[in-house]
Amino acid sequence: MWDGDAFSNPEAQYRVHPFWFWNGDMEEEQIKRQVAEMAAQGVGGFFICPRQGLQISLSLRSVV
Repeated sequence: MWDGDAFSNPEAQYRVHPFWFWNGDMEEEQIKRQVAEMAAQGVGGFFICPRQGLQISLSLRSVV
């Protein structure tokens, strides 16, 4: 059944999930700021794509 409200304001799982390219080291505060900016624009999630060879070790649960 058609739900116009769900179409106009979809849950996060149905919103855009862009690729988020990391081309260098990311500071925790920078990550928090960028996640907050994406959320404010209605982004439902993201896929982190680190540059080849970039070493990352963080838990996004502690950041988000």
